[in-house]
Amino acid sequence: MSQKQIQPQYRLSEDPKNYLELWKYFTDDATQIKDKMWTMATWLYTGLTGLLGFIVNNFINFDSDNWITKPELTAIACAAGILLGCYAMYMIYQYGRHIRSGWNRADYLRKRIEGFSEIWCLGNKEDIEKDISGDTNFTNLPPVARRLVVLAGAYTIVFVGMLVFV
Repeated sequence: MSQKQIQPQYRLSEDPKNYLELWKYFTDDATQIKDKMWTMATWLYTGLTGLLGFIVNNFINFDSDNWITKPELTAIACAAGILLGCYAMYMIYQYGRHIRSGWNRADYLRKRIEGFSEIWCLGNKEDIEKDISGDTNFTNLPPVARRLVVLAGAYTIVFVGMLVFV
């Protein structure tokens, strides 16, 4: 039996204009995803901070010997904080992977546009050395995403610590 070809294999032409248009597309896509990640992270960290403040303000009294006043409600709120913190780590990690893949695609195309890499790396010796090696970082998250994941992990650890004391 013969197999139907559903979609013909896409091949770039040798026209540098196509590479430039695709490079613009992938850099714009990565920038938009980064903006969405910041918006989402802002909302998640606002929720985590608000929940932590709510717990400290309403369920904890540092002046008494038994400083957790409502252990059941504190445990429920801490569990919600743990879930929200884990969700924040997961979502930021996924956004970071998408940003990285867009940057990798843009870098691949940039290296095929004659003279573009020299302009791109102009004045930054470290970037030129990285560019010459051809080392593309496929696995690591962008630094901003790594920091945001660590921050979400720190919130999660705080909620776990509070839950241990309940």
